[in-house]
Amino acid sequence: ESLTELSDSAAEHIANYMGELDLSGLTELSDEAAESLSKCKGFLNLSGLKELSDAAAKSLARIDPEKLGIPDEIDELVARFR
Repeated sequence: ESLTELSDSAAEHIANYMGELDLSGLTELSDEAAESLSKCKGFLNLSGLKELSDAAAKSLARIDPEKLGIPDEIDELVARFR
């Protein structure tokens, strides 16, 4: 079963994980969590996101697009900041 919530402090702690992070159960992501997760080196699955602020999108834009799994509508937002 996938996580449905992620605290900012938890995001900060898992950001250095080198493997795949499956966070597909998340439907939203705080600006602070997105900032922390932007440091991930492995594949980051956020395919369940339904909404994202511009600040969070800007943070996720720093991730290699090949290592980020997000819905098309969220990818369009993130792509504006790449």
